[in-house]
Amino acid sequence: MTKVSEVRRDIEPHDPKFPVAVEAALFALLMVAWEDVAVYAEYEWRPFEVPWVHTVDDDLFAHRRVVPDADTLTWAFDALEEYPERRLRRLNDTAAETIHTLGDAFWAAVTTARESALCATPFPHFLVRAFASEGIDEFLAHITVVEAALGSALDHYRRSRPKSERKDGATDRVAWRVAGLLDDAAAGERYRDLFRERSDFLHGRVMSPLPGQSRLDARRIARRCVRALIETARAAEDVTDPDAFLHKLLLRGQASS
Repeated sequence: MTKVSEVRRDIEPHDPKFPVAVEAALFALLMVAWEDVAVYAEYEWRPFEVPWVHTVDDDLFAHRRVVPDADTLTWAFDALEEYPERRLRRLNDTAAETIHTLGDAFWAAVTTARESALCATPFPHFLVRAFASEGIDEFLAHITVVEAALGSALDHYRRSRPKSERKDGATDRVAWRVAGLLDDAAAGERYRDLFRERSDFLHGRVMSPLPGQSRLDARRIARRCVRALIETARAAEDVTDPDAFLHKLLLRGQASS
């Protein structure tokens, strides 16, 4: 029998911030390119927040909470001079075209793809965590999304790799996979730059304020990688060896660099 003190001591590695159903819905919504359609993306790319979650309890004897106003999901507080003002977060005129894929078919495709071996790593957890974080924590979480999605244990164990690959660093290997997955060598190079900024922060090096563009690019690359991986998992139902898939991406990215 497990003691209560032992349960409280242990840390659940990927404990969800929201109920499982909410996390799943947010993950699907976050694959939309909100950072490309938000009017003030350099300040805030999110079109919504999750200030509350209402859970329905079927227990007849449980106290029924009042359902919050749905408008509070889309309003944000702003200050204009000394007077508080509430305003909606605005999307540009191309937003409708960008998000037109959201619907039952998209939800079903995402749900099915997440059962693939290619989606066994916890990148959905970190994508939702990035959404729920602010500042440098958001930036770090988006970089972690890419590492979780495209990283491999072999990246950190050089002796286990073929001799021809032992000189390659872990960051380079992930960057090549980014380039291979997105068919975009520039995205792989940008990931290297972002990872360098991440390392400067974590290792306590002297650094200037993180540019807003870095924040947006980290979100953009993470979202593109997740979307591409989900679409690949949906199309390649016979993929059973994620390591072999990652190796193919690496070779493809190296060829394009």
